[in-house]
Amino acid sequence: MALAPLFAMLWVALFKRDKEPSTLSKFAAALVLIGGSFGVMMVAQGLAAGDAKVSPMWLVSVYFIQTVGELCLSP
Repeated sequence: MALAPLFAMLWVALFKRDKEPSTLSKFAAALVLIGGSFGVMMVAQGLAAGDAKVSPMWLVSVYFIQTVGELCLSP
């Protein structure tokens, strides 16, 4: 919710300068970000091998990356 106005302003500003990315580019960026978030989770899983504990910030970063990817599509 906090990032939605920022992305909306970004798309409007890019549209006014005729530099708004195409819908295909937005979908591609979203898919790359979602795939990257799974890569981040794989790194955290690798660090948590055995009895090692990892920070919950790994999960927060995955949710953040996925949210940014979703916002590439929404506005």
